[in-house]
Amino acid sequence: MSNASRILRLGYAAAVTGVALVAPLEAYAAVNVCKDMHTSQAVEDKSEMLAKKRALESWVAHASRHGEQYARWGNAWERHFDCARADTGLFRCAAVARPCAIHQVPPEGLTPLRRGSRS
Repeated sequence: MSNASRILRLGYAAAVTGVALVAPLEAYAAVNVCKDMHTSQAVEDKSEMLAKKRALESWVAHASRHGEQYARWGNAWERHFDCARADTGLFRCAAVARPCAIHQVPPEGLTPLRRGSRS
C-alpha cells in the first residue's frame, strides 16, 4: 500500500470519527401550526358537488389571508362540509376547518393539537 493510499485512509477514518463525535444537534419534527376555526360563506348550487366546490373556494380565499401556506385544505384541521338541501331544491354547503401550515421548527409557545381534541 502506498503512502498516499495510507494518508487517504487515515483521513477518511478521521473524518468519519469526527462526524460521530460531534455533539448532537437539537432536532424537531415538522408540526402543523393552525389558526382559529373558519366557516366559509354558505353557497347554493344545483348539485352537492358544485356547492362543495364553491364553498371550498370561499374557505381557501379566507384562509389565504393568513399566508399562502395556510390555504391548503389537505393540511386543515377538523375539516368537513356542512351541506343540506334547501327548500328551493338547491344544495347549500359551507366548508368548515382550521387553516394550518406545516412548519419545520415549531414557534415558541406552540400548543400542539391532538386528534379528536377541540382546542
